[in-house]
Amino acid sequence: MTTLPWEDRYTFGGFDLSSYAVMTMNVDGADVVPPARGVTPPRTGMSGNVPQRLLMDQRSVRIGLFLTPDSAAGVAPGDNRVGAYSNLDALKRILDPTVGQQLLTRMMPDGTTRQGMAQVRSTSAFAGVAGGELMMLTVDFELADPYWYASIPVSLNTTLNTSPVNANITNPGYPGHRTTFDFTGPITAPVVTNTTTGAFISFPFAVPSAQHLIIDAYTFTATLNGVDRSGDILHAPTVGVPWWRMNTGVNALTFTGTSPTGSCLTVHTPAYL
Repeated sequence: MTTLPWEDRYTFGGFDLSSYAVMTMNVDGADVVPPARGVTPPRTGMSGNVPQRLLMDQRSVRIGLFLTPDSAAGVAPGDNRVGAYSNLDALKRILDPTVGQQLLTRMMPDGTTRQGMAQVRSTSAFAGVAGGELMMLTVDFELADPYWYASIPVSLNTTLNTSPVNANITNPGYPGHRTTFDFTGPITAPVVTNTTTGAFISFPFAVPSAQHLIIDAYTFTATLNGVDRSGDILHAPTVGVPWWRMNTGVNALTFTGTSPTGSCLTVHTPAYL
């Protein structure tokens, strides 16, 4: 399929939506900041409300696809109306809302990609010009997690042969918490502190030699050689925030522990609004 150079490009579940469309365009939601979730409680006996920290709601994205009669391989059909409806049927099979969440990936103007897990909420199609030979399909996606995430994370591999060890990692995205730590033993009571934000995560037990302690701050889980140890994680701040937070830009990390001769691989997936 020949596509226009200024179109927006998306894949859904690994399928390029431009395969059956001459142009794909953002209609609404892809670049807006999602609305806040919840309300501030009223002041008792006073005018106004009590201010409190609100979180973002889910993201809704609507895109439009302009369909042509040509096949995904760029072959013109014998009957243009038949070809246009064939492409419409093919896209509706891909955009079946009963399939559930799949990866929605968008290409940015600089050639990088951002992605999020999305579910199709609804589709609508209508004939455009030339008696149904050119059609438009609009698709409404729902992203339960309102952030777009970079397709390629940033990482830092730190050798832990003394305590403390200081190292920096740069987050090019918005402040976020999608970070994993993979400690390889031996090390006892490992702690990682982000001195830029004040957050820390610790595991007050031993990680034996060659075993892996994997802490996922995004899913609130931790495993030691595949065994769940999520309940043994200590972290701060502890109220109303995730286990971890990376600021935009350089984050200064400090690793501590007893008898360290292992390493830690830090992987952070930048988030964008």
